[in-house]
Amino acid sequence: MKKSYNLLREPWIPVADHHGESRFMGIVEVLEQAPQLRGIVDASPLVEYGLYRLLVVFIMDALRPEEIFDLEDLLTEARFDMQRIHAYISRCESE
Repeated sequence: MKKSYNLLREPWIPVADHHGESRFMGIVEVLEQAPQLRGIVDASPLVEYGLYRLLVVFIMDALRPEEIFDLEDLLTEARFDMQRIHAYISRCESE
């Protein structure tokens, strides 16, 4: 039997919300719930940094900001364009 684990959808990223509640989420849920999250939480700062770095690279590849103004828009929007992110995931899964 072949085992699999879907990093996009299955919970593995340790996060905390603004009320201090901790739980695990997959990449898609973290991006969808980002405005309600306080941040990634782990005992190791290296793990936190690595997870933030992974998410930044994922977002940059999915949304493809081309100019500094695009980055400013991402930061001021306070949420991600999940329609574009889901389209990116679909393209990746089809390749």
